[in-house]
Amino acid sequence: MTDHHKDPQAVSWGDLAEDRDEPVHPVRGSDVRPVFPRNSQDNLAANMPLVQLLQERAVRKGATPGQIDLAWLLAQKPWIVAIPSTTRLSHLLENIGAEEVRFSPDELQEFNTALANITIHGDRLPSAALAMTGVEAPPR
Repeated sequence: MTDHHKDPQAVSWGDLAEDRDEPVHPVRGSDVRPVFPRNSQDNLAANMPLVQLLQERAVRKGATPGQIDLAWLLAQKPWIVAIPSTTRLSHLLENIGAEEVRFSPDELQEFNTALANITIHGDRLPSAALAMTGVEAPPR
């Protein structure tokens, strides 16, 4: 069990909330997300409160859960740059739309308070990949 919500640089929740009303594996073709611990069947079920929070905020803002995810990340610090990955043009356009989502200081505080009460289950990456996070590449 990992508590990543206090480290905005380590957060990516959009794939958890993508078209999801119940915990299911997001397997589609070459989708690699099921190998991520956060996306195990047990962790998906345990992370449903986060999914519900993202979905609720998306409805309030007229946005998608993925846009709420990215907009929240961007709202943390002015120097944060989100680098979402996607293989679909529609998702790229959705991600770009996150730039239009704004949080008032009160909304951000309310969201952060709700988020602080949710335990995020599962690491965001497999342990071997997580061990390389934040490590500089060797010089060439």
